[in-house]
Amino acid sequence: MASPVNRTYLRQTRDAAELLGKLIRLGRKERKMTEEELSGRSGISRRTLQKIERGDPKYC
Repeated sequence: MASPVNRTYLRQTRDAAELLGKLIRLGRKERKMTEEELSGRSGISRRTLQKIERGDPKYC
């Protein structure tokens, strides 16, 4: 079984992922949507949405 690959990201990439996550969370809260509602509408799991909102570059 292959081991997971540890990736490094440029600082700009991490910053962009974090900004994207903050904007998504802000938009969701402005529309008074829960994580469950947005993840259901977008076709992703709630856990994936949380990682995106947290700014994980692997998911952005």
